[in-house]
Amino acid sequence: MKPVMASLKERFGASVTYRYHEFNQPETAQINRDFDIQAHPMIFILDRRGNLVRKFPGVVPMEELVATLQPLVKQ
Repeated sequence: MKPVMASLKERFGASVTYRYHEFNQPETAQINRDFDIQAHPMIFILDRRGNLVRKFPGVVPMEELVATLQPLVKQ
């Protein structure tokens, strides 16, 4: 997932906040419960208010991530 996040960061820069979460670490158990994370990889896209826009389980084509982010960045 780190290469995917790096590509998105290269494309969108500071317009998007990026957080990388290690799924199987004890200190992240609460986040796993809060977001119902049951597998890895998983990408969540939130709007500026923190509302869930889309949840991507598994591997996602870059084009789909970009298409989801672009309208949010333009707001």
